[in-house]
Amino acid sequence: MSYGERAPHRAEDLRAEDGIGDAKMREARARKLADGNAVLDGIVDAMLRARCLLFDDLACLDSQLVALAKSVPVTRLPMATPGVGVIVAPTFRRAADDPDRFPRNRDLGAGTRLTPRRWQSGKTDISGRITKVGDPPGRVMLFEAAASLLGRARVMSPLTS
Repeated sequence: MSYGERAPHRAEDLRAEDGIGDAKMREARARKLADGNAVLDGIVDAMLRARCLLFDDLACLDSQLVALAKSVPVTRLPMATPGVGVIVAPTFRRAADDPDRFPRNRDLGAGTRLTPRRWQSGKTDISGRITKVGDPPGRVMLFEAAASLLGRARVMSPLTS
């Protein structure tokens, strides 16, 4: 490290702020910033080795999750919907338990407790927000999938319309 160049104190200092977007370039920048300081060299080497091991384990777990989600027909079918991937489909399967026990899609919403709050009195029938009763991870995943389908999907589908 040359005189006047400051050492990184936070993780933000190693981000892609200087046009460095590639992992190899970030690694080279970290090594360059630590160059000349034996303690920092050791720390950077250890952190880069740990990062490499974590990314290898993450890739292995990701491939196992994809294989598991594609092997079960109940999770493979929802994955054909835009916005539903290998995380949402198994979470929905866990929340819905056995989809065959619901004869209609409206029954599935009630069975997973994704029903709107209702205020009824005489002629008044107001449908409110989704209640927070039920399985929180399943509800969050389904809302994320719906937001992705409605807001971010570029391909128009019958489900979106």
